[in-house]
Amino acid sequence: MSEILSSPFAGTWYPADHDELRSSIVSWMEESGNTPEDHVLAVVMPHAGYAYSGSTAASAMACVRGKAFDRIVILAPSHRVYIERGFVVPEATGAETPLGRVDFDTDALDFLVRAGAAVKSDRIHLNEHSAQLEYPFLQCALEQGFKVIPLICCSFPSAEERERLAGILRTLDNGKTLFAVSSDFTHYGKCFDYIPFQDNISENLMSLDTGAYALMEKRDFSDFDQYIAKTGATICGETGISLLLRILPENTSCRKTGYAQSGSMTGSWSESVTYLSCVFSRRSES
Repeated sequence: MSEILSSPFAGTWYPADHDELRSSIVSWMEESGNTPEDHVLAVVMPHAGYAYSGSTAASAMACVRGKAFDRIVILAPSHRVYIERGFVVPEATGAETPLGRVDFDTDALDFLVRAGAAVKSDRIHLNEHSAQLEYPFLQCALEQGFKVIPLICCSFPSAEERERLAGILRTLDNGKTLFAVSSDFTHYGKCFDYIPFQDNISENLMSLDTGAYALMEKRDFSDFDQYIAKTGATICGETGISLLLRILPENTSCRKTGYAQSGSMTGSWSESVTYLSCVFSRRSES
């Protein structure tokens, strides 16, 4: 594989033109009405095609616009490969988007491999959109100089595995680290094998998502895990969210920044995916 990952989703999932891509993201950040916040520790943001979820993702990134971080830890789900345990990290040293190069924190990636928490595969990273679609948002929003630690999470880990991985993730926080969980929310419809209701779909989807978000807001990882198991809610990044909730400090607040449903955009509710963004910040001592 190349030392730099290419951008296979440019021109399909998001614009391939530099100016169009940057202009779209900047406009969405400004239209969100959100402004930069101090002490942001983490964001949760979607990863669908930008036409569907771009504005929702940008609503979270607006809260860190212009901020400086040393490293960005991306926790992303795998859509094409079952990952038994740990994380998959890239072999490459960076990735290319229409906005330029994103550098990976290769020292941190090597550390994760030595710690038995990760294996390397450019093939998996190249074909997985959940991490790659977040890179242009980081490039547009953040002050230059950061490095990225892209982690594709294992599938359906046990409680013991979640605790193990959370402990390792804590070591990646050097005080200037932003955690970014890449996740769409409920996937509804036959193609997702998830039809828990057939009436008032929009309202029921919102209720289902609201239930999950309420537990995120409380940082209650145990009840969040149980909620997913009980409802079967098809939140594709549930592992990343669960791990994040385990590592956030006690003095953390959460705020939802955006929410959308694809059904309202397409006009069809036979299939719909919801998108939710939020930010976790350290509460100031008063």
